[in-house]
Amino acid sequence: MRHLFYVTQEEAVEAGMTHEGKLFGVPAWLRVDSDEQVTGTPKVPVLHVWCWIADMAMELKACFFYEDEVIESPISIGRRLGAE
Repeated sequence: MRHLFYVTQEEAVEAGMTHEGKLFGVPAWLRVDSDEQVTGTPKVPVLHVWCWIADMAMELKACFFYEDEVIESPISIGRRLGAE
């Protein structure tokens, strides 16, 4: 039942996550595969809905970008897990 409310650091490490950070402004566990490949999950599972809405809004906005417009990444990578 606790998994519905919060994902602990131990559970995140077991699932392959390597870093703590933010995903669309919400606290998240992240897996950094390379400089160009980062995946993650919110620490609070219900916030998946927020991340989905924010991602869809970015996709819609992308239809109207100027060719030379620079977009700030919605992912902030924080401390490495296990590096206390």
